[in-house]
Amino acid sequence: MLHLVVLIPVIYICIQYDFTTFVYARSIVRMEMLAVAMLFLALFVNMSAFRILSNISVYLITASLVGALAYSILHLYDTVLWTIACMLLCVLLYVAILCIIPSERTIITSGINKVLGKVKTLIINRTMKGVHMLSKNVDLNNTVILVTGAAGFVGANLVMSLLSEAEGTQIIGIDSVNDYYDVALKDYRLQQIDAMSKGNKNTWIFKKGNLADKAFIDDIFATYKPRVVVNLAAQAGVRYSITNPDAYIESNIIGFYNILEACRHSYDNGESGVEHLVYASSSSVYGANKQIPYSTDHKVDNPVSLYAATKKSNELLAYSYAKLYNIPSTGLRFFTVYGPAGRPDMAYFGFTNTLRSGGTIKIFNYGNCKRDFTYIDDIVEGVSKVMCAAPERRNGADGLPVPPYAIYNIGNSNPENLLDFVRILSEELVSAGVLPEDYNFEEHKELVPMQPGDVPVTYADTSALEEDFGFKPNTTLREGLRRFAVWYKDFYMTEGK
Repeated sequence: MLHLVVLIPVIYICIQYDFTTFVYARSIVRMEMLAVAMLFLALFVNMSAFRILSNISVYLITASLVGALAYSILHLYDTVLWTIACMLLCVLLYVAILCIIPSERTIITSGINKVLGKVKTLIINRTMKGVHMLSKNVDLNNTVILVTGAAGFVGANLVMSLLSEAEGTQIIGIDSVNDYYDVALKDYRLQQIDAMSKGNKNTWIFKKGNLADKAFIDDIFATYKPRVVVNLAAQAGVRYSITNPDAYIESNIIGFYNILEACRHSYDNGESGVEHLVYASSSSVYGANKQIPYSTDHKVDNPVSLYAATKKSNELLAYSYAKLYNIPSTGLRFFTVYGPAGRPDMAYFGFTNTLRSGGTIKIFNYGNCKRDFTYIDDIVEGVSKVMCAAPERRNGADGLPVPPYAIYNIGNSNPENLLDFVRILSEELVSAGVLPEDYNFEEHKELVPMQPGDVPVTYADTSALEEDFGFKPNTTLREGLRRFAVWYKDFYMTEGK
């Protein structure tokens, strides 16, 4: 209702001003009247339409005020000060309300930053033309690549991408295949990889084991001598970390430490060792950061969950090992990854299961959350591009190694409101035949308060990724959810499966 509170006095001032002073400025008055009509029409439609119509009314009022100022300058010089005073009053009223309502301030701020980001990207694309893009210094062909978490969502899709794109490469996958979520999904992914690897130009080897088992990891490195390591294995989930902290310390801290140690010792006895360590971080490291969009330049010292704290620890450990042992390493902060055969604990998957069973989904923070949803294919493409460009090894002015270390965000850079997200999801589930055509979605949703460990907004600044690799995720939310819905129907609702 912010726009209603602000615009009514604004419109009143403008109309009174126009009728009494600008007798001939009928077009300006008509514009204001249209804005009033649109605003009140918005009150009788859904929230999404209200946002759209009320925002349009803001633009119309702004245009009318600018028009009034231009008209006064051209025709009535003595009223210029009065026009400027009205405009300043409008601005002050709007700013005052924004200061009171944080959610509106966040939306406006993110919108401004997004526009500025688009302008920056446009300037870079038109003027730099790839001059600053990193050169490829790691060949993914005829080498050995280790992918941890290979039965996981991102890991399995990365392995299949490598099988498709690389040549003469030995791909080693390891995974504990634990029961954090339905093991059948992990088996399904591994079966897809096995089927793809038959007759393939690359070699696929899978080893079941735990990252926290140091002897197991050391044996993998000693036997296969990987040149590129992609660490995607981790205990995921923000809320689960609150009730099961031990799993996060074991996998995300001890397990990652074992990977770092193995990379360190890969250079023993003059061996060339690991050329590039790429590891998964998370957008969760930004915590309750008030700066929008999230940039890798921002401080991330205040995690709001143990999961986020372990991911921040991974970044610190990787930096230390890059500094001490010259291990080229790149961390990737993933933003809300979704898609076919994803994790059932993610909202889109859990919502689908609940809606299909006739239950009620809980939408946190009363729907006032925004998430930067990133489709799985975009994530995998980003990881593949980063794998080919390891941070450069070089010495600083002191003669000591400058840490060959980098961090990137991988996100769609287009946060979606949760209410819009669930609306699109329900429409695509109906279209795919997962839900009946007459499904009443409104009866199956409940707006609830924010959960511990959650944040109101995630929004990736991907400018560094764009500048260094010429890549930006671009799959729309509707297209991504459509592919998920089709997969879900085939996997769970087709006879014989």
